[in-house]
Amino acid sequence: MKLTIDTALDAETFQHFRRFTDWGVPTRSSAALALRNSCLTLVARRDQSVVGITRMVGDGVLNAYVQDMIVDPAFRGRGVGRALIAYITHHFANRPHTDGLHIGLMSAHGMDGFYTACGFRARPNAGEGAGFQASLSSLVSHHGNGH
Repeated sequence: MKLTIDTALDAETFQHFRRFTDWGVPTRSSAALALRNSCLTLVARRDQSVVGITRMVGDGVLNAYVQDMIVDPAFRGRGVGRALIAYITHHFANRPHTDGLHIGLMSAHGMDGFYTACGFRARPNAGEGAGFQASLSSLVSHHGNGH
């Protein structure tokens, strides 16, 4: 399948693809702000149709995280995700000061095999602990919201 990849991810497309997940759909203004604060956003297209998106966060020098990797369900298993990972790899490999860059992610349920096949290591392992996450509301409940 012939794909083109570009960096023109807009808030509306981002919201549309988040509907394919159970992560929630942000408001248009939250989506636009999230995209503006991302270090890299990608859109995979087949002809003129968007078939996959990626959003990365981080400093892009020492750390970058694949925060959103979403492929249209009709195109899963057809190389879209692999093409997006390849683009990410080439993008950062051709930038200065990225020789110490680590790219991380939190895999969606059932996607571990895909990411391992793309060259990522599963955690925890012998040298690295588990990854953790918490919602802001749960941390506020735990710590309060004062300084």
